[in-house]
Parts: sequence; C-alpha cells; structure tokens
Amino acid sequence: MNSMGRLADPATARSTFTASGVTSLPMPSPGITAMRAAVPPFRKGMPGKVLPPRRLDFLPSGQLCGMKRPSILRLRCRRNAILPSKRSSRHLIEVTSLEGVLRGTCGDSTNPVRKGNIPRLTESNDMEKPKEAKNGFLLLGALLIAATALFVFGWLAEEMLEGDTQKFDEFVRNAVHRHATPALTWIMHGFSFLGSVAVVTTLCVLAIAAFLYNRQARTAALLAMTMVGMAVLDVTLKLAFHRPRPIGYFGPTPTTFSFPSGHAMGSVCFYGVLAAILAAGTSGRAAKWCIWTGAVLLIGMIGYSRIYLGVHYPSDVIAGYCAGAVWAGAVGLLNKIHTNGREEEVDRAKHG
Repeated sequence: MNSMGRLADPATARSTFTASGVTSLPMPSPGITAMRAAVPPFRKGMPGKVLPPRRLDFLPSGQLCGMKRPSILRLRCRRNAILPSKRSSRHLIEVTSLEGVLRGTCGDSTNPVRKGNIPRLTESNDMEKPKEAKNGFLLLGALLIAATALFVFGWLAEEMLEGDTQKFDEFVRNAVHRHATPALTWIMHGFSFLGSVAVVTTLCVLAIAAFLYNRQARTAALLAMTMVGMAVLDVTLKLAFHRPRPIGYFGPTPTTFSFPSGHAMGSVCFYGVLAAILAAGTSGRAAKWCIWTGAVLLIGMIGYSRIYLGVHYPSDVIAGYCAGAVWAGAVGLLNKIHTNGREEEVDRAKHG
C-alpha cells in the first residue's frame, strides 16, 4: 500500500499528504497517538499482531522510541486512512507497506516544516538479522525433524520386513486391548472416524474453499498439494510393503494393506499442516499453544484408536506418523524455497 493515511479531525485539520508531497506540513512533535498498530507476521489478509492504542514517539533521526523492534512497526489502514483515536486529530501518517517506511507528523500548523524534515522510520539491517536468524533456526529444526522421521521410517520398514517388530507389536496390542471397555471403544471409533478418508477429505475441501474465499490461494494450493501427495504416497507404500492386516478386535478387518497407517499419515498431513497454517496467522502465544496442543492430541488419539481397534500394528502407526512428517516437511521446504525466491525477485525489481 503505497499511499497515505490521514489521522485527522475533518473539522479542524485540512492538511493533506500525497505521493508528490506538499509545500508545508505541521511541525513534528515528540509523538503521535494511533488507535491500532500491528507487528509481523504480515501476510495477505493477515495484518499481524494488533497492538493496543499507544503513543508513538519519534526521535529527530526518525527512530521510534519505546519499542523493542521499531523498524517493523506498521499501522493498520482502512481505505487509505489510519484508524484514529480520539486524541489523534491533526496527525498525519504515511505507511509504505512494501518498503516498510513509516512517517509521522503532528503539532501546530502555524509552524510549517518541509517534507524532507518529516521523521522517517525504515527497516534496518539490524532488525532484519534477528528475523533471518529465527527463520534459519526454524528451517534447521524442520529439516532435523524430517530427517529423523525419515530415518525412523526406514529403520521400521527394515525391521518389519525381517519380522523383528512382531514381538513388540503383539505386546503393545495386548496391553492396549487389556483395558478395553464399551465406552472407550465408542470413543475410539469416534477418533478413528475423524481420521477416515471421508472426514479428512470433506474437511480438506471445506478448508480449501475457506482459504479461497479469503483470497488465500497460495495457502489453499499448499494444503491441496500436501493432501494429494499424501494419498499417492500412502497407496504407493502400502503396495510396496504388502503387509497383511492384523485381525481386528471390533468389527471386520479392512482389506487394504497395513504398513504404514493411512489414518496416521493423513492426520499428520491434514491436521498438522492446518495447525501450522492457523498458528502462523495467530498472534497470541497462548492461542498458538492451544492450536498445536489440540492438533497433537487429535493426531495422537487417531493413531492410538487404530491400535485399540486392532486394525493396525503399532509399528504401522509409528511409520505413518513418520511418513506424514517427511512429506509435510518436504512440501513446507519447497514452499519456503519458492517464497524466498519470489522475495528475492521482488527485491531485485525494487532496487533496479
């Protein structure tokens, strides 16, 4: 948004600020008051964390006082106008979102000042380094998780083919089945249903439609690619390993192969990726923890329900989790590489 928003009372302030500049502006004062401000993440349709009303104090150099991360502050706009508070009359704000530039003036219009003297706040390299370092650590952590999941999956597959997992599988199956009750069986059927193809597919279509409705086509495409790839990977792995199903405890035994668990893989790819998308668009730390905790518990209970019902071996469920984590991590990495490439192209175009 390369435009100006005006914090002004129409009855008392008639000054304007356009891209071409003006002959004079009110004299800068130590600060302004904005009704709403936002800090990253900034994404399409997601303004970032919204801060409460506060006074924004500028230094003569253009730096913003009293904030730990001044160079990434931006104000939320509506129809090219900053949302004003009652004390924000006779204030002017310029927001250039693409370049991260914030300018502000306020004060007595009898003391004019030229445009070149307006306090200016721009993104600095010092503020970008922590952000880049954080992204680097997150990417490294995701790669380590994906690599660990791939290693565990390969090890389980080898042990399963050699028959070395059978003793472990039977021990866990018997231990879980020993605590079966009618009420618990009903609950486990419910969790297993939440991981079924019908439910996951329906929820995925609804989520994609919601993202498209909110003009988040990139997010919708990411989720769709994750789930389509997961379905292909599930069928391929089942046909490759040909592991027969165990005899189910409650109801008929499924006719498809057992290794890896499609419920476990699908729950990681859908509920896990959806949790990551929702958490990324949420500003509060408590909300992020709630989203991730709910997703992890749901994914865990879906896998446990498959063992409880006797339709999968424990090693099938663990392998399904690992395969889902590897695939979701691979899609996320490709998305990150593509995003970084687009940002570099924008930077090159911006700087000539």
